[in-house]
Amino acid sequence: MDLNQLRIRIDSIDQQITALIGERMKVVRQIGKYKKKNGIQITDTLREQAVIERVVSNGKKIGLSDKFIENLFKLIMGEAKKIQLSKITK
Repeated sequence: MDLNQLRIRIDSIDQQITALIGERMKVVRQIGKYKKKNGIQITDTLREQAVIERVVSNGKKIGLSDKFIENLFKLIMGEAKKIQLSKITK
């Protein structure tokens, strides 16, 4: 494959990643509504730690850096909390 073909593959993968993050955030909105309805706190430290442990473990299996995966999912979960907070305050 030449460089252009490889870049086309990267663009396609980026589109898939973005779509999956969007799908995750749709579910996050539903969780925010559920939490608001049931009086549940947004932050669940135990759940967050379990997610980090799971994704780091999965990342290791495919050769990804622990710190990279941890940082990536902390960003994703931080955005999720912002979305959920907006559901509670609205």
